Amino acid sequence: MSFTSEFGKALASMRKAQGFATAFSFYKSRGQSRGLKLSFANYLRLERGKGLPQAWRLERILSCLGLEPASPAAGVLVRA
Repeated sequence: MSFTSEFGKALASMRKAQGFATAFSFYKSRGQSRGLKLSFANYLRLERGKGLPQAWRLERILSCLGLEPASPAAGVLVRA
């Protein structure tokens, strides 16, 4: 399994654990491009394992997921 697909699966799992059934519902509730600082198409690429975010963008995603950077859940995404 590639790093991108591991990251995508972890991201989707964490989003679902937050109670968002779809990527779009999460994206919309987090302020869309203003909140995540990326387009929905690019967010969806991350969840589908088609790419990895830059470090500053990963921090933003963690924040929108309500995760502290030092939390075990955040560590899963960082390692992926």
